[in-house]
Amino acid sequence: MKHLLILGLIAVAITALLMHKSPLDRLMEPAAHYTEAQTGNRFIDPATLRLPVEPGQLAERGVTTVVYFHYDQCPGCASLDRNLDDFLKLRPDVAVRKVAIKPGQDAFSEAIRDYRWRIYMTPCILIFDSKGKLIAADDRTDGSGQDLLERWIEEEFKRRSDKTGH
Repeated sequence: MKHLLILGLIAVAITALLMHKSPLDRLMEPAAHYTEAQTGNRFIDPATLRLPVEPGQLAERGVTTVVYFHYDQCPGCASLDRNLDDFLKLRPDVAVRKVAIKPGQDAFSEAIRDYRWRIYMTPCILIFDSKGKLIAADDRTDGSGQDLLERWIEEEFKRRSDKTGH
């Protein structure tokens, strides 16, 4: 009897592991219902917000949101902007909320204070699911948010080329 119970628990654990989706798998699922107002690539206007703001407050409920701390002089930001423009043509159900980091001596310190996130590089990426839960984020020298975003973009382009044969 004990052996059957143990085997049953192992079977349940294996089933749960097989059904668990990775963050990338979850991102690949398009939102079923969304409005144009929720989605698209837009700069956040800090003048309309009561600062400080938690990054999760910038997430659009009902769709996946990429919060993107952007600096105009950043070569990585320029490259990411081009990729995001193409990506959003494939995934119009995604919201990208860009937060401009103003040039200046204390630009990163001001952004850290205003948005309560440890921004040490740009682009700095945070990805929230449709419920506003943080999926991945850049944190100090950990670029897991940008890494996941780049893998997601790559997978979406691969999926499109597999469907169209190009």
